[in-house]
Amino acid sequence: MRIRTRNQTYWKLISTILIIVSPFSYFIYFGIRVGNIYDEILSFQFEAPPPDIDQFITANYTRLDEMARVYDDLFQKNHLPLNYTATCDYVDGNYTDIANYGFSDNGALWTGVAMAGWVFHYVAAINEGNTTDQEYSLDVIKRMVNGMSMLMIVPNGGLGPEFPGILGRGWAGPEHKEIHPSLFNEHIRHYNGTGEYSQYRWRGHTSNDEYGGYYMGLALCLKYVDDPYVQTTVGLIIEQIANYMKETNFLGINGPGGPSGVDQKPRVYTGAYWLSLLFKMASMVNPDEYLVDYHHFVSAEMAFMANTESSKNEVMANYYAFNFAHCVVFAFLLLEGIESEIGSHYYKGYLNTLRYYTEFHRNAWFNIVYLALSTEVGDRIDIERDIEDQLHRLEINHFPDRHYPLLPVPSEYKEVEKILQWKAEIDNHNWASLYHIAFIETDWDDVYFTEPLTVEYRRTGHYMWERNAWENTTYWHDAPLHEEPGMTFTTPYWIGRAFGFILPSGYREV
Repeated sequence: MRIRTRNQTYWKLISTILIIVSPFSYFIYFGIRVGNIYDEILSFQFEAPPPDIDQFITANYTRLDEMARVYDDLFQKNHLPLNYTATCDYVDGNYTDIANYGFSDNGALWTGVAMAGWVFHYVAAINEGNTTDQEYSLDVIKRMVNGMSMLMIVPNGGLGPEFPGILGRGWAGPEHKEIHPSLFNEHIRHYNGTGEYSQYRWRGHTSNDEYGGYYMGLALCLKYVDDPYVQTTVGLIIEQIANYMKETNFLGINGPGGPSGVDQKPRVYTGAYWLSLLFKMASMVNPDEYLVDYHHFVSAEMAFMANTESSKNEVMANYYAFNFAHCVVFAFLLLEGIESEIGSHYYKGYLNTLRYYTEFHRNAWFNIVYLALSTEVGDRIDIERDIEDQLHRLEINHFPDRHYPLLPVPSEYKEVEKILQWKAEIDNHNWASLYHIAFIETDWDDVYFTEPLTVEYRRTGHYMWERNAWENTTYWHDAPLHEEPGMTFTTPYWIGRAFGFILPSGYREV
């Protein structure tokens, strides 16, 4: 009888493992290869030369204030027909009569982003002792809080924790058919309201984009706007969503009752800001009911370990995701603060991921969030001046925020050659179809530059800062009678002013 030696047993085990693993070896190699390609093609956003600060426009704070007043005046007159954010088209070049309003698929998102500008306008007015401005901004905030509440009331039949908590993308009452006619058309995303709002209409299939801006708008009102109507209404909305999200295990629900695709539970080491922000808000509204939940979800549900947000891949895929990621990160860190153990840990996650990915994008929104969270005035003059430069450049062809002609991109902007090289190699590879699946969300056909474009070369929209500054404008039509809400200027401007980075008047001296 043969006696198997220890070495023979060892090598047989190794051989068995190799036989089992070998069919998967190519796929392991393929996964590593795809990761390496991503790293190489996306490196351009970290390798861009720093902008020449000597070429920045020196801030004229008096002029920036004048611009802010124009944008704000137009917004409150022409961009809140149902108390949530819309675009408009004018009848003629007098820019007085409205021909029609435009409601995007992201009414909750854009109202939340616009709310950030108005809340910090309110804060700046308090800081500066301007009671007239305080009352003016509070009036607009109240209107938007009303519009945001209707995004909760219409789908669910009422406001408060006793009602379900489905969030709508938009809403309109039966008396608003002339203002928002498209919502009364048959569409897979359009539904009748609930209960006494059954004659109302709302738009569903709500995504995380919506929740991100909506949560931020609620959070900023909760923290900064000490008004009974605002506090009561926002508090009811927050409790309604918090209760419902607990019931659905943090899944978004659509009009017919099935899942919408939203899932706000933390994933492996990422995505904790959503749940954490919601229950931080709820714990501030009703600590007896929700403070235990907040601490439970942060600790026991692994949120504390998932303190990162977003991906560097978004620069060639879903750039807009950077925007709503900043919404939830900004809101949570303002509420929690960065001094507590929880806040400090989440703040480090922000710096290591979302801020790291977007630091060199010359994005005034991303930059003002970073400054507001992390530094004192004057600590990062380069970033302060970058923001001021971009805001001033909006006057070239985005003031007011209409579809004026863009300036041609100068020849100094060079295309990222490695993207073209990798696209050619992948297209001609034997496994091209498999590679195309791996890069399915990557926008290979667009033109990317080795440095971000400044605003005069970029198309506007509800919020220019959700658009990719590294990417060439591939389509545009001049339409000077079409006006956007102007928050591309006002949101970063008023945040900067409330935190003291932008002065009410005068010129930058340093």
